[in-house]
Amino acid sequence: EEGKDFKGMRDLAGLWRAYNKTYGGYTYFSLAHEAKSLLAVVQKEPHNAATDAIISVRLYNLYQNIHKNPKLIAEAERLLLATPMEKSFAAKNPVYDRVCMGRRKECKCG
Repeated sequence: EEGKDFKGMRDLAGLWRAYNKTYGGYTYFSLAHEAKSLLAVVQKEPHNAATDAIISVRLYNLYQNIHKNPKLIAEAERLLLATPMEKSFAAKNPVYDRVCMGRRKECKCG
């Protein structure tokens, strides 16, 4: 239970969101995109939970080290927005193991 068993939670997607002037709103990034843009780490397929955990801690520590410096945060946002995004798993596999991934344009289930 939050506040009892642990102090609180932080969502990396929320910490590393970036305001996108082109769309007039915030862009949220995948863990793989954040790792690639900010840590120069390219995740290999298939996903590995232990590697994801290590990357998550590294991204959180980076945020903790720079979040009070507006210039460094702005540079991180610039990197996140400038790095080309890879297609998501659902975009690459609209149907996986005969299960529709729910992408509106590629939906096969109706």
